[in-house]
Amino acid sequence: MKNLIIALLVFVSLCSCAQNDFLFNGEIQNSPGEEVIVMSLYGDNVEILDTVATADGQFLYSPGPAVSHGVLRLDAGNRNYIDLIYDGNPLDFVVDYNDPLLRMEITESDENRLWYRYRQSRESFERRLAVLGNALSYYPDNDPFYATMQDEYLTILEDQEIFMDEMAAMDTKTMAGFLIRCDIMPVIPQELAPKDQLAWVKEHFYDNIDFSDDRVLYSDILPKKIIEYLKLYANRNLSREMLEQEYMKSVDHIMSFVGGKNDEVEEMVINHMINGFQQLEFQDVVTYIVNEYVLGNTCVDEERKATLEERIEGFDKMAIGKIIPDFSITTTKGENITQESNTPYRLIMFWASWCPHCMQDMPEIISNLNEVDQKQIEVITVSVDEVKEEWEEAKKGHPGWWKESCDLKGWNGDMANDFYIYATPTILLLDRSGKILSKPVNSGQLKLALQQEGLLP
Repeated sequence: MKNLIIALLVFVSLCSCAQNDFLFNGEIQNSPGEEVIVMSLYGDNVEILDTVATADGQFLYSPGPAVSHGVLRLDAGNRNYIDLIYDGNPLDFVVDYNDPLLRMEITESDENRLWYRYRQSRESFERRLAVLGNALSYYPDNDPFYATMQDEYLTILEDQEIFMDEMAAMDTKTMAGFLIRCDIMPVIPQELAPKDQLAWVKEHFYDNIDFSDDRVLYSDILPKKIIEYLKLYANRNLSREMLEQEYMKSVDHIMSFVGGKNDEVEEMVINHMINGFQQLEFQDVVTYIVNEYVLGNTCVDEERKATLEERIEGFDKMAIGKIIPDFSITTTKGENITQESNTPYRLIMFWASWCPHCMQDMPEIISNLNEVDQKQIEVITVSVDEVKEEWEEAKKGHPGWWKESCDLKGWNGDMANDFYIYATPTILLLDRSGKILSKPVNSGQLKLALQQEGLLP
């Protein structure tokens, strides 16, 4: 009996030591899968670090020594992301996958406890204000309950202001304090007239973000704040040309905050704006950014300059309405595919096994395309993978009628170069002649494009 007790104590001790070797000790309740994908964030770029098996939603994980401190993103399926701060210290948490923000409990990690306190409170304030705001807009103001709701609305606003002041005063030496400070909007002066408030917000929008700090790179705070800022300039009443002029002004304002403080941060901001405006087909804005803030910089790296000039050229050649370049590829089944099409429509998709956006959106893309009559469309996939085994494993779930190709040359593949491919996924919907009809960037836009062509109901 004594030996049995000793053996059990040794076993428990070993298990405890093994668990202590891991920095992340997580439990994801109601997880839809049996594994967790761990990703690092660098602006809007997501890199898959590892895939970790779970047992009843529980898992242990430690980031490698090369992983930068910042925000890591967990995905257990269906894109309900769980974002956590990695600062090199242990982290224990329990989260409900159905609501990973409001149902997150941090049991160890002061950084994450503070960060989630801020995020959960902000979300709670916004939800309550939205509900009461909608109710106030429908209730007659002479109804007795209107005054009650109005008082509650003002009380929540006051509580929110007090809370935000408390959060804004947090020590920004911690990652949580830094991210919170970056996220909080500057408070509009009460004495400011309503007509002057928008101009004030445009001028002071980025007051709380330190663009010289490298930590701003290792989260998605910059892309979020750029998108929020650009929305201040959106106006449906403007023509496309006038809207482009407004966006050029927004670019100037953003660069007035960013420029000259941190070369890496500046490059991230510029690249994000170029990619975003390319997706929106605002070529004049893209050209303006490159000319004013890249080519106009006398210190710009010549290789980067040449790359951006090539991207502009490629954007013109691969715009909607243009004819795609001639090409010739061999599929996995040995079939040679060229410019000639035997179907009314074609879809060419550039993707990769290591691209999180590709892998996450692929099930919905497959679902959309499986609803289309195969006699009406030919689907060609071109992978920019370089490792054959990874490509073959990733495409196992693809429909057998797709035409699959990969020359294992990565971005330097012939078709990737000829089609000026700089990001994945890149999707081109073509007519029989090879004219580009649309360039959807995700499954939702693809479905809409297919519906517009009458290929889906």
